[in-house]
Amino acid sequence: MVFHHVQVQPTLDDKASFAVVLVNLLLIDTARGIFFPTLWTHVSQLGGDKITLGYCVGAFSLGR
Repeated sequence: MVFHHVQVQPTLDDKASFAVVLVNLLLIDTARGIFFPTLWTHVSQLGGDKITLGYCVGAFSLGR
């Protein structure tokens, strides 16, 4: 069996795929922008303190 190695150079010619990646990044960062300002409200309603808020922010970042 003979394998031929072909090197492919990445390009930005596939504009549809590039647009999908950009929209995906926009949605992910929008989720962070909506989630973080409301996080303290949720943590305090569940009885958490500033330390708990720090754990939640760290867990969110670690989960990404």
